[in-house]
Order: sequence, then structure tokens, then C-alpha cells
Amino acid sequence: MSCDAVAEVFADGRPAPRRLVRLAVGNVPGSATPEEQLRSAGVDAESVAAAVRLLVEKIMV
Repeated sequence: MSCDAVAEVFADGRPAPRRLVRLAVGNVPGSATPEEQLRSAGVDAESVAAAVRLLVEKIMV
């Protein structure tokens, strides 16, 4: 499910989250393992967790 699809769920009048962050793939290397591609695109588990931590830190400040 894309982020746009998730955002569309809130467009029908449901309470929206205070903040919606889009994590998107900008480019993908042509030759790499799947793990390397995810890391390079910033959508591997560690990168997503880091983005969530930054968002939570901003909210808590």
C-alpha cells in the first residue's frame, strides 16, 4: 500500500494523524543485492526506524 493510499484513507473524514511522513525511494542502484538496494534507497528496517526515532524526538521537544 502506498503512502498516498494511506493518506487517502484519512481524506474521507476520518481523524487524520497530526503528522504524516512520506518515506519514498528516490533511486535504486542498478546492480546490488536486495538488502543493498533497500539500504541505498533508505527503506531498510534500520533507516525506517531511524526516521521514526527522529520524528518522535521532534514531537517530544
